[in-house]
Amino acid sequence: MRYISILIYSLVILFLYIEKSNAQDLIISCPQDTLVSDELTCSYVLTDFTVLASVTHINNIQSFTQNPPAGTVLSQGIHAITLTVEDDMGNIETCSFTVQVADTFVPKITCPADTIFGSNGEIKRVIDTLSSCNPVFIYDLPITSDNCTIASLTQIDGTGLSSASTFPEGVTKQTYQVTDDSGNSSMCSFYVEILENPKADILTPDTSLCDIQNYTLEAQALNSGTGFWIVKSSGPSVVDINNNITSVTGLTYGENIFVWLVHSEECGSASDTVRIFVDKAPSLAQTQDELYVCSDTLINVSATVPTYGIGSWTSAESNVKFLDYTKVNTVAYHFNEGWNSLLWVVSSGVCPASIDTLRIYKKEQVHILTNDTSFCLPFQGMELYGTDPNGSGTVLWYSIDGNTEFSDETTSHPTLQKIGAGENRIVYGFKNPVCGTSTDTLYIMAKICDEYNPIIPTMITPNGDGKNDLFVIQDLNILYPKSNITIVNRWGKLVFESEGYPDPWNGTYLNEGKELPMGTYFYKIKLNNSENQELSGSISIIR
Repeated sequence: MRYISILIYSLVILFLYIEKSNAQDLIISCPQDTLVSDELTCSYVLTDFTVLASVTHINNIQSFTQNPPAGTVLSQGIHAITLTVEDDMGNIETCSFTVQVADTFVPKITCPADTIFGSNGEIKRVIDTLSSCNPVFIYDLPITSDNCTIASLTQIDGTGLSSASTFPEGVTKQTYQVTDDSGNSSMCSFYVEILENPKADILTPDTSLCDIQNYTLEAQALNSGTGFWIVKSSGPSVVDINNNITSVTGLTYGENIFVWLVHSEECGSASDTVRIFVDKAPSLAQTQDELYVCSDTLINVSATVPTYGIGSWTSAESNVKFLDYTKVNTVAYHFNEGWNSLLWVVSSGVCPASIDTLRIYKKEQVHILTNDTSFCLPFQGMELYGTDPNGSGTVLWYSIDGNTEFSDETTSHPTLQKIGAGENRIVYGFKNPVCGTSTDTLYIMAKICDEYNPIIPTMITPNGDGKNDLFVIQDLNILYPKSNITIVNRWGKLVFESEGYPDPWNGTYLNEGKELPMGTYFYKIKLNNSENQELSGSISIIR
């Protein structure tokens, strides 16, 4: 049994040795990885690589195969190729390598033709720039070609501008890149130039002048092309037609038209127009000097017919009206009291108007602004107010009933200093030398509100100087016209007597002119009122 086991073990060892020996008798080596290219078809027909392989063998070769087999059409890319060899002892060996089908042909790219065209279509010059006067520029994309397949056409200039974009004035570079499926690429660049369109802005505005024949015109400085002035009106002329700033002479009355034209060969022409209006100075305005409206409400006014310009009536006072303010001879009405200023105005465009003034006086009705009133005696004085006339003339305050005094009766605002008892009619009047006098009346009632207690003088000095010549008892005759007054000397002889007191005692006997001697006299006043009131006292004569 032991010998059988040894025998089997020996046979196995022998078999393994024989197998190892057979394997070492068959060895295969593949070609190197291969790069192939077909620029025409962009593919590769697989050849028989077994002839390029290296095989070492002892036994006879039974088979030698390739997968994929020769004749297979490979597309672009990397392909694994496997070779297998077998000998007649059944030994099999394989090896592998790659075949890369590659496109090494660089794609072609052609940018748009770089040509500038004139406005009439004529080719002006050929450069590396596409030019246009229109900022919205459209161009054809670059033309590309490749032996295989184009993968992409990409703009790589980073400007953000492409065909149909609004380009800025000046030159902008455009760059495109084409790439095929194998990653081969090429690029081209060109330039887009946006030319400046001619600008023909006239800086001088439309202007109106008065009697001026020479003027200066100014247009914006040229940015491109050439410029010149054109006169569209007969008469004026341009001193320097090619200068954007120039003088013009010989301006005529009315409208003068000038055109500034700028022309560019590439971008055509532009123009602007200015109008200079020249007005003739108006003729001298003449009208009447002064007129008076005393009893009427309207009046005829007249002026000279202007030889040049348009005449019209107006007034410094807004309420004055005219029957037809455009007529030389017309009717004016609605005057203010006092002086009114009517203006005859001759105008001509922007020229200063010629103006003459007609002064019209309408009779003034003066008014007392102080209201009717009443006072208790004794009177303390009061301010009077009347309207101030604006015409020539004089004012006067006076009292119809007398017994009044004013601080100044010839002013519109006097102080009433004295007034009589009872009703007082105060008149305020204004006299114009042409239209006469107008008046207004103020009524003031002065009455005794308390017991009559007048201030009675204690002496008189009847020397004819106008001061203290009379024995005046305030308001006695007005308030008590039926009173009785007697004056006696120291011996009781009567020297004066009066019913009422219209004429104050003047220090003479019975007021008949015979002077009484100096001394003390005694008076008694019977008021004859309901209370039978009497007043008495002494009065001295001093000479």
